[in-house]
Amino acid sequence: MNTTTVSGNATPRSRIILLWIIISCFIILFLYAGLTKLLDYQNFETKLSRDPFISDFAGTVAWLVPCWEIATALWLAFATDKRPGIISSLILMSGFTVFVALVLGVAKQVPCTCGGLLERMNWTQHLVFNIIMVALAIIGLLLTRIPAYQRTSSSPELSY
Repeated sequence: MNTTTVSGNATPRSRIILLWIIISCFIILFLYAGLTKLLDYQNFETKLSRDPFISDFAGTVAWLVPCWEIATALWLAFATDKRPGIISSLILMSGFTVFVALVLGVAKQVPCTCGGLLERMNWTQHLVFNIIMVALAIIGLLLTRIPAYQRTSSSPELSY
């Protein structure tokens, strides 16, 4: 594998390291958020039921979202091909971003349903955080297209 920098571009190895960091961030985020929501399920469902956008579906969403988050984290942690997990991360974070934008634009009194430490952010901070995570998911998806990832995605020493 080429380890030199060419024309200011990152080496394939550094791209794989960056991809590993992005994937690790999503694993931590989704395990933390999903488990926090399930461990405090009653509170999570109650907050969802007060949300004007999804109150009619609060019971379903209260199970679907944390299970999807945990499933995504497990996929990213254990699957050889990380692309489906990164796509799932992108879908989740895009959905959360649209939701936060709606809250900021329409209903600022909606309680945060994130759980744990993430609950302490205000809606503007949530929006910025979510946009950054969407960008990281897009970067991660682009990094899975590099030949070095494709050659090493099943290699144990560079598997993540």
